[in-house]
Amino acid sequence: MKRGALLLAAALALAGCQSALFSDARGESDKLAAQAGFARQSVRAGSFELLSYARLRPGADELVVYLESDGRAWIDRTTRSPDPTPTEPLVLRLATIDRAASVAYLARPCQFLAPEQLRRCADSYWTSARFAEEVVAATDAAIAALKRQAGAQRISLVGYSGGGTLALLVAARRTDVANIVTVVAPLDHAAWTRAMNVSALSGSLNPTSYLARLSDIRQRHLVGRDDKVVPPTLAADFVRRLGPGANARVVPVDGYTHTCCWDRTWHALVEQARRD
Repeated sequence: MKRGALLLAAALALAGCQSALFSDARGESDKLAAQAGFARQSVRAGSFELLSYARLRPGADELVVYLESDGRAWIDRTTRSPDPTPTEPLVLRLATIDRAASVAYLARPCQFLAPEQLRRCADSYWTSARFAEEVVAATDAAIAALKRQAGAQRISLVGYSGGGTLALLVAARRTDVANIVTVVAPLDHAAWTRAMNVSALSGSLNPTSYLARLSDIRQRHLVGRDDKVVPPTLAADFVRRLGPGANARVVPVDGYTHTCCWDRTWHALVEQARRD
């Protein structure tokens, strides 16, 4: 009897924390987006409902799509997070700084969901299967819907951390991606999990399986020289595997870590990545 009461209390506490996280994260993101002229919408893609914010200009040839990171996938090395919603809207902030004509932000599956929706989302989609076929397909479908809405002819993808890995996987199945910019991304997640001595993402696709398709797409991979989460050498290894003919290179940034300080100089960094 006492044990059942304790379990019920723990469940109620967890539900309350999830509800508060959803409310705080959505509220902060809504405010940031509105201040920058981005409109919120929900994009249905496969079995997922993906949150998007977009500032679109009719007639713009290119749509820039920012892909969110893995978010809060783990609480610590052994405890899965009950909600993968990012606690800090860094990727959305980067999108709002971007001065391209048409810009959209796209959250990952299972992020920014109300507690009752989140219960229907398997936690493998933010842990071992964060790059599963259905995740990549849903992201691809959502980008296609945003592109139609924008009336754009081509896509430019910007992905932060795991969002960069997803950007490569999406680009490998599209013919309209003109440019990819990743930031502190584990481009080869198998090499990353080995380097960090963490569990392999066994239910996930890996960009290394699509090197031939990716080698023709222009890529700039920004890394922080002081990043302890995703060692910057991993990006260089990935670019080497693309081959000497690939239009891809690594852009190291002195003094930057995995989270600091990308939004401080983002306009200059992303513009340079597109021009060089």
